[in-house]
Parts: sequence; C-alpha cells; structure tokens
Amino acid sequence: MRYGVVKISLGPPLDSAADWRADQRQALEPLSLELDVLGPDFVWTSSADPESIVIRPAVLPPGACGLYRLGESTVSVDPACTLGYSALRRAAAHEVIHALLWTKFRWSGHLCYFPLNDAVPAGCHPRRLCRDCVMSPGVQGPDVWGDNLEDYTPYSAVSEPQQEDIDLVRSCFDRGACE
Repeated sequence: MRYGVVKISLGPPLDSAADWRADQRQALEPLSLELDVLGPDFVWTSSADPESIVIRPAVLPPGACGLYRLGESTVSVDPACTLGYSALRRAAAHEVIHALLWTKFRWSGHLCYFPLNDAVPAGCHPRRLCRDCVMSPGVQGPDVWGDNLEDYTPYSAVSEPQQEDIDLVRSCFDRGACE
C-alpha cells in the first residue's frame, strides 16, 4: 500500500461497433493482479466510480490497439487489433499505466529501445531502455508514435510488466517525477 490504490474498471463501448465479448472480459480479469507488481494496489471497481480508470472497447484506426488522451479518465482498447488475450491485456495495461503516470506525474512517455549513443527519440524516457516492456510503444520493430496513436506490431505478447516497467513506476512514485 506504499504506493496507494489504483482503481480500474471495464466500461461500455465508445461506439456501437465495438463491445466487450464475455471471453474478453474474462481475459482481462487478471490485469489487476499483473499490474500489482508495479507497486500500487490495482483493484477492479465500477465504471461509475469517479476515481476509476475506465477501459473501454473502441474501433481504432488500423494498427492502433490502444489510445489514451491526456487528462482523461478513460482509455480505449481495440480488441480486434490485439491478437490473443495476452495482447489484449498488454494493450489495456499499457494505456492504464499511461493514465496513471499522466494523472500522478504529468508524464506520458515510453520505454523505448535505441542505441545508447543515439539521441533519445521523442517521447522516450531518457535513461530507461526496453524493447519488450509493457510501456514500450511497439512490441517489436521500430517504435512508431504519431497523432496520439501507437502502432503495435502484433505477435504473441507478454502482458506482465517487465523489470524496467516496475522500476519506472516505482521510481516515479519514489521521486515524485518520472524523469
């Protein structure tokens, strides 16, 4: 409880073209336990709870599996973009962490992978590198970020936060800032 409680919930669709299937809802249930390793206690609550980060299904542009608009309390996930339940949880976890880090620390960056001697790519943490973290903007290949949409390269995804994800979130809470 050192880092407090983060409430998350599944919400209704943003448009009539997308909705959670029963199997997708069930596949998202482990998300709170997977995110607990970050430090805060993630708990499921009602989407009516004003403190909840609401995860909503949406139809997003091709290649965009998730979306978080800075300052909002909702995140969008496109279930059709995610290939498999782990990828669905990964996309939801990624966007929930964006919402958490923006709300608490006004930081919306990523853990990118780039050569150490290169300039830090825009939107990437300046000192933390990771290729396959939950907070990586892409699962493999080049990181692509534009028009507030992230381009995920679909493949078998690991939905659990990796050590760099854990270190990032805990250092944000410990230092009161993410950079």
